[in-house]
Amino acid sequence: MFGPTGLYGGAERYARELARAMSRQVPTRLVGFGPEVDHGSEDGLETFTLRSQLPRGKFATSPASLALWRHLRWAEVIHCHQIYTMSTSAALIYGRCRRKPVFVTDHAGGGISLLSYFDGQRWFAGRLWVSDFSRGTHEPLPGDRVILAGVDAQRFHPPDTGQRSGEVLYVGRLLEVKGVHELIAAVDADTRLALLGPAYDPVYKARLELLARGKPVRFLPAGDGAELVAAYQRALCVVLPGVEAFGLTALEAMACGTPVIGCVESGLPEAITDGVEGWLVRYGDRAGLGDRIRWMREHPAEAAAMGAAARRRIVEGRGSLHGGDTLTWDALASRCLEAYGG
Repeated sequence: MFGPTGLYGGAERYARELARAMSRQVPTRLVGFGPEVDHGSEDGLETFTLRSQLPRGKFATSPASLALWRHLRWAEVIHCHQIYTMSTSAALIYGRCRRKPVFVTDHAGGGISLLSYFDGQRWFAGRLWVSDFSRGTHEPLPGDRVILAGVDAQRFHPPDTGQRSGEVLYVGRLLEVKGVHELIAAVDADTRLALLGPAYDPVYKARLELLARGKPVRFLPAGDGAELVAAYQRALCVVLPGVEAFGLTALEAMACGTPVIGCVESGLPEAITDGVEGWLVRYGDRAGLGDRIRWMREHPAEAAAMGAAARRRIVEGRGSLHGGDTLTWDALASRCLEAYGG
């Protein structure tokens, strides 16, 4: 769901950036849902925003519309970006009836769908996972592939000078599942911490503010464009303390030459080799997380070397569990096209 009254997180950004890169290789349409019907074009990518015809409450995260059918008819290949939505269910039934391949990438969202009531996942031509972690315990099926994620390595790039502010940065929504409370609890009174992102739950936000008392913690609104790039470029390191399917924030930071501290129990170990592009810490290990943050502060030269390795990982595909795969959107689009072709 797009627009000021909808959602716009990693899953929506993933779909938009992949479609944009895909449009540079093949005709592509990006179809989403929002409060107002819209149609536009972005550098050759056609974008369509539909209004859901389902009740907002029960189907708030599972939209669908009859207007979707004309886009399904247009496509030769259909790629959905949640498993459990009614629009994905509609695409899957259409593809089954018309013998069109339907692929899906699960971003751990959605809501009610027909697949909640019957096992139709074998109808997908392939499930394209963002990480081995996101695939989890799902039964392996033909067509399954790990395609990873991407980042615009030209937009997100290291600063012209090597000067860093020494501030630790978190970028993302302020949600409990993201482990922001673990990060605030882990930092000491000498660590400057910036939290950049929207808070959807006022109760959780109040909890974070209480934890932050007596510590140099700044709560900043969500950033975008040059402001976001500059925040990555200034940071000593970026910390993602919660469970991430893969983490676009991590890739953006790495592309800016900024080391990342992430959670072991997530998809981040598939992009970060512990001690090379950053550090990996178990979720809830506040002492370990605090130690790694202090290490970054006390070893700026080594931290800078980690940042340089992180940048190489993005553009050259070195290190991690998927060492041969570069992490740009164009490379991801090529991997998807390869998967579509079987």
